[in-house]
Amino acid sequence: MRMDESKETQSERFNTLASGWSNSDEAIRQAEKAVNVLGIQSGQSLLDVASGTGVILH
Repeated sequence: MRMDESKETQSERFNTLASGWSNSDEAIRQAEKAVNVLGIQSGQSLLDVASGTGVILH
């Protein structure tokens, strides 16, 4: 992505790419494993920065 692209163009590009992403069973298992290894408990926060489809939110 070029630095001079408009926010609208960036958003369109992201939406086009994101439509092909999926939260497969394997991705969900890996996210659950990460949460368990990190010891994250209900009520705690996790900052998920550009690390995929957001599967950890599930």
